[in-house]
Amino acid sequence: QPDADRVPDLAATIDLLQTASIPDPDAPARKPAAPDRVAVLTQEPDASATPATGRKPELDIQNQEAPDRQGIKLQAKLTAEMRKIGKPLDWTVYRVEDADKALWKQVAAVRAPEPTFKLDPGTYLVRARYGYIAASKMVAVSKGKLTDATFVLNAGGLRVLSHLVFVDAPGKTSAIHYVYTGETDDNGVRQLIAKSEIQGEIIRLNAGRYRVISRLGDANSVVSTDVEVSPGVLTAVEVNHKAGVLSLEVKAGPDMTDMAATNLVVFDAEGRLVVRMHGDTASALLAPGRYTVSAEYGGRKATEDIDIRIGESKSVTLKLR
Repeated sequence: QPDADRVPDLAATIDLLQTASIPDPDAPARKPAAPDRVAVLTQEPDASATPATGRKPELDIQNQEAPDRQGIKLQAKLTAEMRKIGKPLDWTVYRVEDADKALWKQVAAVRAPEPTFKLDPGTYLVRARYGYIAASKMVAVSKGKLTDATFVLNAGGLRVLSHLVFVDAPGKTSAIHYVYTGETDDNGVRQLIAKSEIQGEIIRLNAGRYRVISRLGDANSVVSTDVEVSPGVLTAVEVNHKAGVLSLEVKAGPDMTDMAATNLVVFDAEGRLVVRMHGDTASALLAPGRYTVSAEYGGRKATEDIDIRIGESKSVTLKLR
């Protein structure tokens, strides 16, 4: 029987594995799904415990006689077929003061696998959070009854690996993976669900469709794709970045001693800042295109226009005089 404490291993779900491929940039262009409306660098996941006021949660009324333990007993599963989760979840309990007016009063909160709450008779909203997975359920407590409430989280896992193809990446190049909602809100903006800076980290998510954005390095090598996460399945995505590597070196006069203070900047063809670096040597991973690179130290400046192609490793020397 599967272990509910983790998403099934890759080898155990190879027949169910879903792998999303990244479109070839040389293929006929398709209209992107509003990538400019995703705030990759500024938005952070919402960890708020405020109960949702959208679709009304189901009502759980299973109970047993327990005059000395009147309240709610909670547990959770990733899917209905899996065993209960043995690791701690974040549980929050709200007493429903007025559901029509969305009036809720928080009465308990704990981090535990299977908590039991002693509560007065009434209706409660219980919210469970397990990593980035969230679920809510309405639970009725009767006098002298202990209500058993099992949360089926309907969740799976997402593993993202990012690679640079055709050329070796600069040393210590790392990837950041952002997971956004599959749909946009009324303003055309996607909500950031998760952010991971660990290659291959398993991100537990509610089943559904998501937009994944991979950023490799500190500049503008960014790739996005849509993926579907299924309950109890590990969805693996390999993102291939097709970019070029820029290596910068600054040559200075004999009177320039503290070259670590040299400012190095790269602008794109529209004059937008792509990346800022420091020192007399630096490297950056850049999307293909035309750029202006600049070095500045003590009022002295050197600039050069360059082109970066896919798979290219370009070395540029800037001389400060």
